[in-house]
Amino acid sequence: MNTKRSFKDVFGTMPLIGVIHLFGAMPESERSKTALADVQSYLSSGIKNILVENFDYGFGKHENIFFELGNIVDAIKGKFGEQVTLGVKTKSPHHDYVLSYGSRGVSFVQLDHVTGGLVMSDGNHGTITTFENFDNYVVQRAAYPEVFVLGGVHPDCYKLKDVNDCVHPLLLRSCEMTVEMCDSLVITGGAVRYEVKQNTLSAVRTAVDDFPILIGSGLSDANAKSLLAFADGAIIGSYFREQ
Repeated sequence: MNTKRSFKDVFGTMPLIGVIHLFGAMPESERSKTALADVQSYLSSGIKNILVENFDYGFGKHENIFFELGNIVDAIKGKFGEQVTLGVKTKSPHHDYVLSYGSRGVSFVQLDHVTGGLVMSDGNHGTITTFENFDNYVVQRAAYPEVFVLGGVHPDCYKLKDVNDCVHPLLLRSCEMTVEMCDSLVITGGAVRYEVKQNTLSAVRTAVDDFPILIGSGLSDANAKSLLAFADGAIIGSYFREQ
């Protein structure tokens, strides 16, 4: 666990983290322009915590993504400097390398998920295992202790199965593993823009006590008050930009 800075030190109280989704269909130069425009939009709305993500491309190509996202990080830092608290999330199985973005001066990173698969809504069972190359993650953690790590408690936007209308125990075990390996946990709904169920958030809050929880999808004006009662902040994206 990061012992140098607390969640509040990094993000402030009840923060919103604005995600910038970069799409594979964009030319590389267009991604940079889009990122800078989105940062300006978030800052204009009072949101200074920014998360850059390769949303739908570059899977498994760590070297290429590190170079490109690194350039975008440099562009954001060059234009906005200390106005933003900047982080990176890579859609890549190479979670052990994500901390190396610390060399580009990011304040935090997000792991898409800490464990392997879980029980899906269609009844298929997964396993609770840590990602590959965990030993290298430990090495990277030691190399960049100042980088705050957000950990997904399951692969992003999985549809998880409830058991008799209760949260599946494998999800809660995944939360425990995330607490052991990261500085804050992120929980998402079943798809992009899907809200996290209130009973899920309540169960996770009970399981992890006062460990920081971020809502990773589906926050809106309509549900913010009820959901944030169980969380410490949220990652927001397209819904808020459209508003």
